[in-house]
Amino acid sequence: MSMSGDAVGLRAGLVALLRERGQLSDRRVAEVLGQVPRHVFVPGVELAVAYADQSVVTRYRDGVPASSASQPAIVAAMLELLQVPAGGRVLEIGAGTGYNAALLAGLVGSSGRVVSVEIDPEAAAGARACLSEAGIGNVEVICGDGAAGWPAAAAGCGASRPSAGCPGLPVRSSRVCCHSLRAILVGSSRTFSHHRASLPERWSSR
Repeated sequence: MSMSGDAVGLRAGLVALLRERGQLSDRRVAEVLGQVPRHVFVPGVELAVAYADQSVVTRYRDGVPASSASQPAIVAAMLELLQVPAGGRVLEIGAGTGYNAALLAGLVGSSGRVVSVEIDPEAAAGARACLSEAGIGNVEVICGDGAAGWPAAAAGCGASRPSAGCPGLPVRSSRVCCHSLRAILVGSSRTFSHHRASLPERWSSR
C-alpha cells in the first residue's frame, strides 16, 4: 500500500479510536479529522506516530520543546466545543504546525475563512508551508502578537480559538471579533461565552 493509502487508513483508525473512547461525537469534526493529513504537519515523524493519539514535539529551542502538535483527542474536544459553522470566520491565536488551522478550514469550508496569528516567524513560515503542501487554501497565517488581536479580521468574525497558552487574555483582544464570539481559552479561566476553559473528563489524556 502507498504512503497516502496508509495515512488514510491510520486517520480512519484514529477517528474510530476517539469515537470508541467517547472522545469524539460530532460528525463534522470526525470528517475533518479523517480528511486532513496530520503527517504533513509533523514532517520527519513516522506515520504511526503522526496518527497516534499523542502530542508530537515539532520544534526545540535550546534543547527545550518550543512547539508541538497537540494530542488529537484534545484538538477534537476544542473543535466540538467551538461549534464552528460552515461559512464561518475564525481567528486562531497561535498557528503552531498549522494542523489546527487546517481542521478549522475544513469546518468552515470554501466559503469560510481562518486567520491564524503566530508570534514566532519560523513557526509561521512552517505553518504556511505545511498548509500549502496539504492543499489548504482558505487559511491566512499572520506573523504577529496574538495578544493584540487582529483587527483586520474583525468584520464578521464569529469565533476565536487560542491554540497557545493564554495565562491572561488582555481585554483589547476582544475587539477583534463581534459580540457573538465563542471562545475556548487554553490555560485560562476566562471565557467570552458559555464554554468553559476546562475540558470534560472523558477528553483527558490517556
